[in-house]
Amino acid sequence: MEARPLQTSITLLLEHVDPELSRADRELYPERIPEHIPFSLTLQYPWVPAAEVTDTDLERLRQFFTSRPQLEFDLTHVSEFPGAVAYAVPEPDEELRAMMRALWAMYPQFPPYGQPGLDPPPHATLGRYEGPTPITFEQARARVEPLLPASCVITEATLQEEYELDRMRIRETFPFTALSGRTARRQQAKSIEGSRLSPRHEPPVRDVAMRVQALGATAKAVLTNG
Repeated sequence: MEARPLQTSITLLLEHVDPELSRADRELYPERIPEHIPFSLTLQYPWVPAAEVTDTDLERLRQFFTSRPQLEFDLTHVSEFPGAVAYAVPEPDEELRAMMRALWAMYPQFPPYGQPGLDPPPHATLGRYEGPTPITFEQARARVEPLLPASCVITEATLQEEYELDRMRIRETFPFTALSGRTARRQQAKSIEGSRLSPRHEPPVRDVAMRVQALGATAKAVLTNG
């Protein structure tokens, strides 16, 4: 039987969000540890096979992500794909969905999870119901929901590639360079608040005295000359 080609995936790493949440993910999904796959949210899998990725592909991704704002969302609760996996739900998810669909449209030959027409919601997988380390939905909820909501600020996408079957490594990261709407509004609010709190500029006492003297001279001239 011929071995499948080594795969790639485009993801958002969530390992930094909350150490306890990452620990819970490793407990529920331990098979990911030897695979070197951290707690993350997949944007596109599979992408171009690892051996076929070109510099043009990488530049295309670079341009795609550099025009995007950083992502801000909360992991709010645990849901499931019945019979398959439990996952943490990101909300709001409109920007995530738009980003994922735009990626799929760029590479229609690599539909999500290899299934043409599939439109999966954004999700951070916590564990599978089948496989070497199966879990239940109840286990995932009991372990993870006490840690939620978890606030996520994501500033880059990550390209992971297999270097051997079921063993991943980071090949490249792609920073988002624009501010998100939420961050821009927050900075604007801080700027407005700062301007309200800043002390008004008062002219030096000497300048005030000179102005009073000048006004007095002007008034005297008006009275004298009519």
